Amino acid sequence: MNMFADEEEMLLEPHLDPEDYFAVRGRLWDPREEDHTIEISHEMGLKRFREMRDARTHYDRLNYSDFQVKSGEDIRLELLHFRFGFPHVVSSRILFPPA
Repeated sequence: MNMFADEEEMLLEPHLDPEDYFAVRGRLWDPREEDHTIEISHEMGLKRFREMRDARTHYDRLNYSDFQVKSGEDIRLELLHFRFGFPHVVSSRILFPPA
């Protein structure tokens, strides 16, 4: 089961193995779902990598100001390993808006 709605986007990234890659994903809080389920449409909302070290470096360097979201919305940032189409959370953290 592919977690990404636009499978054609994967075809645009020929350097990625669709059965084994890493992704850094940001999601916003949805009060109706009471969870971080709203996808961020900005290019920083989802970034894919072939190598874990590149994904981890990107994940570690991201901060709240890197995302173009309304002020006051917190972001769940996830580092994922996709293996055979299934996501496995490697790391997850919440980015809170600056005070």
